[in-house]
Amino acid sequence: MLSQTSGIYRLRALLVTIEAKQLSGVLSLTEHHNTWFLPFYRGQLGYPTCEVHRVRRWSRAIKRSCPQFRPSRIRIELASPAEVRFWEQLTLARGLKDEEINLEQARDTVRTAVKEMLFSAASMSAAEFNWQPVAFLDREVVEQLTLQQCEVQSLMQVSEQLWQRWQLLGLDLSYSNRAPILKEVGAANAAVPIDETTSFHNLQPLFNGQRTFWDIDVKLQQSSMVAIRILKYFIQQNSVDFQVLADLPNPLAGLVTPTGPLIACIDDSLVVCRVLEEIVTQAGYRFVATQDPVASIPLLRKHRPDFVFLDLNMPVVNGYEVCTQIRRLEDFRETPVTILTGQDGLVDRVRAKLAGSTDFMPKPPREDKIVAILEKYLGDRKSSPLSPSVATPPLE
Repeated sequence: MLSQTSGIYRLRALLVTIEAKQLSGVLSLTEHHNTWFLPFYRGQLGYPTCEVHRVRRWSRAIKRSCPQFRPSRIRIELASPAEVRFWEQLTLARGLKDEEINLEQARDTVRTAVKEMLFSAASMSAAEFNWQPVAFLDREVVEQLTLQQCEVQSLMQVSEQLWQRWQLLGLDLSYSNRAPILKEVGAANAAVPIDETTSFHNLQPLFNGQRTFWDIDVKLQQSSMVAIRILKYFIQQNSVDFQVLADLPNPLAGLVTPTGPLIACIDDSLVVCRVLEEIVTQAGYRFVATQDPVASIPLLRKHRPDFVFLDLNMPVVNGYEVCTQIRRLEDFRETPVTILTGQDGLVDRVRAKLAGSTDFMPKPPREDKIVAILEKYLGDRKSSPLSPSVATPPLE
């Protein structure tokens, strides 16, 4: 049985409230660096997203539910950053409208993604939940592609059982997105004790280091428990390794051209800067950064950003000193400056406030909180990040 601290138990309670109040918005589930975004339309769940293997998830969901569908043949309208965030749902809606897919195929595509999300939620013992109302999700065109709570509850039972079996393999969640590869291919005809027709020989192509567990699950076209049993056999035989597999190319890469306010990041960590850049640009803002605090003031004067994220612990010049220098510049006396740091004590907050900071946010940066604070200070200055209509590049 799953622990009562499992994210799936807490999610079940939230679903009841969301459905009862017929809420529209986005619920985020976060544990460590793994975040899922669940879109709701009048209390019903749509296609959830997570940046870990996001495009692979979309591709295999299409292959499972509507293999004849070619998203590259249709055009989707993305009028806001929120719509860019949920391009899968809007692509399905457009495909349905253009009669490229039928309603059951579109809904089954959503079920495939929801099942993976629930599997991940079952593994979370300390998940954080956040709710954000989003107006565009009230569109009738996407509402028909959502799942009622009874469907989600049924998928929960399947995902709980799947996670319990997965734990027995001695693997953590990350391995579901890694690619199993056979160590040896001898004894090509050795029988796998699953059924009379399944053999080691005809399963070899599936375990070639190019498919994750979920990819293999789709290829088998059977219950996910079958994929678990096959994997269990190979693990017991010590005949399989796992390797990290990259996601497929982002179908919107190169099409999104942010035109919104400019966000600056001053942080000596290149990783933090890159994470922020991805979050900020996907939300429709422009971005500039430096890892050298000494060069930060010239950078600000040159680019004149509308918002600044500032680290505290940096070499040579710390964040308090940089913030004080920023406030001495006439053009930046009213510019929002948010301290982004691992130092989250009361003394740090007070000192940052005295140095002139506008807000304070602990590390690591989380998408939902970053977007929320940008909307708080720059929401009325936001512009659409895309032209009215773009073609979805091929995924096949």
